[in-house]
Amino acid sequence: MQAGCSPHGRGVLAVQITQDSTLQADPVLAATVAEKNWLLETAIDGSAAEATWELNGEPGRPNLILRVRDPEGYRSSATFAPVELKNETGLTSRLGDLNEALLRVAEWRKAVDTLFARIRPWCEALSGSPAVCKNINLVREERSGEYLVRELFVIPIGGDRLIDPLMVFTPVAAWVVGWDGRVDMTGPGDRYILNYSRAAGAWYHVPNYLPYRQLPLTETLFRELAEACLDG
Repeated sequence: MQAGCSPHGRGVLAVQITQDSTLQADPVLAATVAEKNWLLETAIDGSAAEATWELNGEPGRPNLILRVRDPEGYRSSATFAPVELKNETGLTSRLGDLNEALLRVAEWRKAVDTLFARIRPWCEALSGSPAVCKNINLVREERSGEYLVRELFVIPIGGDRLIDPLMVFTPVAAWVVGWDGRVDMTGPGDRYILNYSRAAGAWYHVPNYLPYRQLPLTETLFRELAEACLDG
């Protein structure tokens, strides 16, 4: 990979920007992409530590994939048509959207980690004193592309999280209509949805029956949902 450079005397890039070998094999497009690196640096300054431009390599339908890594090592991505490079106003807007997505996903990961830290002792206190472990899950969303986020497995003592989990908490999306994130709580008996409110800094469950209510996630409610999930 080759690091980009800043044109027009703008100095050294604070964000390390590279191009993959497929893009470098197209010197004309590679040069065009490099000329826009200063826009990328301006848009994601402080939100990302590294950015890599890739070319999908599809004959007749070339698309650029921009993969960015935040300071904590997590990644997001966006896809661009080469023609978008010709419109700096439109490109700046797209890159700004990607920056907002980076910040949103970073905040979402922290909310998920806070949830898992809260419910971990509740999980460990369930019948049979199961073990709790974390896994890394790949999520794909339109606004942020692909990113990695932790999921939580509840397994029997001595069990394998991939073979015989008792219950799994899976972050599904950071963008949810009416909410600021969703985690699915799944077991052999049922599946329940936990929704996050950024304004309240709290998690809720909305039962799927009338009247619809937003129930704050308490230890008592958690135990009720867990018992239903495990009743397989």
